[in-house]
Amino acid sequence: MKLNPIFILVLIMFVSCAETREDLVESRVYVWNNLDKAEKDGIATRLITAGSSPHFADFEIKSLTFQTDSVPRTFQDDYENLIIIKQGRMLFEADSIKTLLSSKSVALIMPGQQYAIYSNEPVVYYLLRYKSNKPMDLERGMRSGGTMVFNRDSLGVKFSSKGGSTKYFDRPTAMCERYEMHTTTLNKFGPSHEGHTHEETEIILVISGKTKMIIGEQEYNGETGDLYLMTSGIYHQVSNDSDEPCEYFAFKWK
Repeated sequence: MKLNPIFILVLIMFVSCAETREDLVESRVYVWNNLDKAEKDGIATRLITAGSSPHFADFEIKSLTFQTDSVPRTFQDDYENLIIIKQGRMLFEADSIKTLLSSKSVALIMPGQQYAIYSNEPVVYYLLRYKSNKPMDLERGMRSGGTMVFNRDSLGVKFSSKGGSTKYFDRPTAMCERYEMHTTTLNKFGPSHEGHTHEETEIILVISGKTKMIIGEQEYNGETGDLYLMTSGIYHQVSNDSDEPCEYFAFKWK
């Protein structure tokens, strides 16, 4: 029996999509205290999640802990990287950039960029590495600022009736048509805003306090170090779950 070429093409696309869906990261809470820890060469690593997303062919989120480093550690790969300092301080160097990153500071690192980190005190940080489904556009990333660092102490706060927010960046990158990141503080019990959906995949990373998140039809709770992930089009709503302030990173991409 001779198969129609169009039928064969549709079948291949269907199988390909099914494989992608099997590797799709889960929309849920990832609890810090439940993460497995592996130690090698003086670094403790906790893998939070890895796989694909609607906009990333491959990405992973993990945390790394250094006790101290006697020499800088140098890194370079063809993924885009995002570093978020959880606790402690780290010296970061890349080309003309040389700065001390403290808690809640961020480095956005373009693919192929060599960078070095060093710390003479214990430091814990999150690392996101990712490749886009679409071809990398390094020129776009460089036009939008290239590799950049954001020291929390130098960023302003925009206050609101519910608390406040701090903007880090909202820009294209080599791997993202749009990448936006900010922190939000909610001073008391209640939601940040109405539940909603959007095209971007989003992460909420809890810095402090107690939070509640509705993802789809499920309700989750998260505290310091816990992370919520919502893939494209998933309904979600984040709330402060106590009468004490909470703070979290919110970042999304497409």
